[in-house]
Amino acid sequence: MMENETPEHHSAYVWENIIAPSKATHIDIVAHSYGGVVTCSMVNSFREEFEERVRRIAFTDSVHSVSSRLPRGNFITRHAVNWVTSTEPLDTELQYSSNDARRVSAGTTVHEETSWKAMESIFAYLTEQSI
Repeated sequence: MMENETPEHHSAYVWENIIAPSKATHIDIVAHSYGGVVTCSMVNSFREEFEERVRRIAFTDSVHSVSSRLPRGNFITRHAVNWVTSTEPLDTELQYSSNDARRVSAGTTVHEETSWKAMESIFAYLTEQSI
């Protein structure tokens, strides 16, 4: 499919052709594994509009990388949490870089289970009233 050769191109196509022309605001994103890379690509490609319209990002065992050049307090640090594989109980705070998303345990050591195991915590995070 043209303009959808890669996940990053597909997300750009979706942003430009579906999200941008819509009236949607207060958008929440749940991104598993490589979906975190795709989400960070959207942050970089559509920064101003993305930051105006996206409220929260829930990563699940995301393999994204945030540039060390980004300052503390960047959009990802302020609006994202990454539930990752860990032997720790669900929602236990884990070590993370000061310019990246906060990392918490998904309550499982199995990558494919992170979204399911953390689902209740993710929905609680997405429905919080304040950021």
